Amino acid sequence: MTRASQSGKSRDQSTVWISGEDINLKPKPIRHSSVQISNVNDEENMVLIDTMISNPAANANSTTKEVRNLARILAQVDPSTFGLLKCRGVIRVPKENTILPLFDFKFIFDIPAQLSSPQSLRAVLLSGASYPLDERLELAKKLASSVLFVHTVQFVHKNIRPETIIVFRNEDSDIGAPYLAGFEKFRIEDGNTYLAGDNIWDHNLCKNPFSEKENTY
Repeated sequence: MTRASQSGKSRDQSTVWISGEDINLKPKPIRHSSVQISNVNDEENMVLIDTMISNPAANANSTTKEVRNLARILAQVDPSTFGLLKCRGVIRVPKENTILPLFDFKFIFDIPAQLSSPQSLRAVLLSGASYPLDERLELAKKLASSVLFVHTVQFVHKNIRPETIIVFRNEDSDIGAPYLAGFEKFRIEDGNTYLAGDNIWDHNLCKNPFSEKENTY
């Protein structure tokens, strides 16, 4: 796999921004996950809503550019190959009570028609069900492919955990088909890391406590 450039020359340059007034979302929670699902307008297929809360310490213009570039890349991805959903676009949500114009971002991902019954990997683990070793290894391989793609296009996910892995019903596997979501803390590979989060240890596995500029996963 060749390394993708973020110059924009090799990807679609059409706008990724969606007006919140042009899309009617009815978000529903996915248990043990920060992402949501929703119908869109009168469409039968569902979408996944992945919300990124902007860090006030980051440069707003740089954040917007990085969101746009990531959305353009994910708009071209093949879900069945890389275990990543295709991005329909991004809704900019103005932050309230700020002096400068700041935005949070809602990534809207299309869920292919053949995928159903989404649940988080955390919910799967908590169910206590036992799965064959070959299916567990296949799930790990698919997730590794998802992470490899994100790194190949020069981004770092920074939020890989069972809550950000969405598993859909799959006739070929009792576990299901895993898709990596949760782009809440992503950054470009040489960007700054900001110390933010909570005290839940498994939410912070990807965080370097010593340096804000260290390249961490």
